[in-house]
Amino acid sequence: MLTPSLFDATTRIPDPSPPAKVERRPRVVKANYRDQAETFIKENPAIWSAFVRFAQEAAACGGVIGAKFIAERVRWEMRVVKRAPGFKINNNHVAFLARELVRRHPELAELIRFRRARF
Repeated sequence: MLTPSLFDATTRIPDPSPPAKVERRPRVVKANYRDQAETFIKENPAIWSAFVRFAQEAAACGGVIGAKFIAERVRWEMRVVKRAPGFKINNNHVAFLARELVRRHPELAELIRFRRARF
């Protein structure tokens, strides 16, 4: 008689220990991102003016671009051209920066397309 292999077993061997409970981080509320973006604009007027300036330059060329494109241009300008090593734009803030841009500069509304916001 042959010894059964794992594949021949007909009964399930119970797991000796229950699965460990995974701690989950609390879900971040989108309103916090909005508040953080507004604070970022107030605390970084040079960054905000660069964001607006680059959006206006892009609008002069025509067409539609994304707010992320503008944010990346600001990052390039601050990091490479002006050599500001501690500079950062949080990706979570870009959508709010774009909405604020269009609110303050309605002539740029055709430049950026928005998705329906869940916040």
